[in-house]
Amino acid sequence: MSYIAKLYFFSYVTNAIIEFLKEEGSGSSDSAAELGLDNVGGVFVVLALGCFFGFIMAVLEFLWNIRKIAVEEHVSHPLLFIKLSIHSLILFLLLFL
Repeated sequence: MSYIAKLYFFSYVTNAIIEFLKEEGSGSSDSAAELGLDNVGGVFVVLALGCFFGFIMAVLEFLWNIRKIAVEEHVSHPLLFIKLSIHSLILFLLLFL
């Protein structure tokens, strides 16, 4: 496909999208005023789930790092877990308290 054909197709698609958005936006100008706590409650659910999954991923990454260090340094997993957990707790307390 030549460059001119691609440019023409892109222009056609862009114009179609703009016209669609104009048609959809013309009758719903008051819909933003109708947003209440019931309508935006899903945002808070997504936020809470994102924080939860982020915390789970951080814990899994921490455990993965412990395993990697334990294998490299030939140290037992529980001993290294306790050592790194204490260091992480001290760092957290120093930073946030």
